[in-house]
Amino acid sequence: MWSTVRNVVLLLAPLVGVASAATAETWGYHEDRPSQPGPSKWVTVAPACGGKSQSPVNLVYHSNSVVNLWGTTDVAPIKLSGSCKGFNLKQLVDVFKWELADATACKLALQLQNGKTYSLLQFHVHTPSEHTIEGHNYNGEIHFVHKEDGGDGLLVVGLLLNAEENVGEYNWVQNILNTMDKGVEGSTVAVDLGVNYVDLINHLVSRSHLFNYSGSLTTPPCSEIVNWWVLNNPLSISME
Repeated sequence: MWSTVRNVVLLLAPLVGVASAATAETWGYHEDRPSQPGPSKWVTVAPACGGKSQSPVNLVYHSNSVVNLWGTTDVAPIKLSGSCKGFNLKQLVDVFKWELADATACKLALQLQNGKTYSLLQFHVHTPSEHTIEGHNYNGEIHFVHKEDGGDGLLVVGLLLNAEENVGEYNWVQNILNTMDKGVEGSTVAVDLGVNYVDLINHLVSRSHLFNYSGSLTTPPCSEIVNWWVLNNPLSISME
């Protein structure tokens, strides 16, 4: 399965509540296409891409105050509630995005910061990973995008993926990748991932460290409105 996934460019689709004059038609990932400026020229279509708090970043364990490292404590920094199994899979041009079938089904609460609550909107996959840890890049990265209740801020939980042989601990993640086979370009397909996202994240947070920093969307419009939480341990997925 991973051999199929790694050959697909998976981009961040426009987010609900984020105003943008930069659409997928005005930018791209290739530097040799004048009509679609690549990353080094995104600032020409979205000035915020030249900001000082841009994502992704290289995450390091002993850095300055820009990135906080949360350990396993009696109170987890983030906690989810609800039941999120049903999603609508959308396949656009080179884009797979899973949107929550019930926008009120999944909640995330910040327990050790400001107590804000967020609702899960969608998730998508990037290959290879966008964030790095100590300069190391991974095979993929899943972004779970949550919108602040009653506000415009976003909170994104990032899970890094490492393709290995003979693994199967995180079947939920494997189910995500397997649903790509159901996608038809330009269509929306209902999918049931079988396992609750809430249970997965709460389990991982209870046994992991998390990098937390204030950053941005990783593609135009590059708005600096994202509270990032990236798990330090990559999840092993099958190479098959």
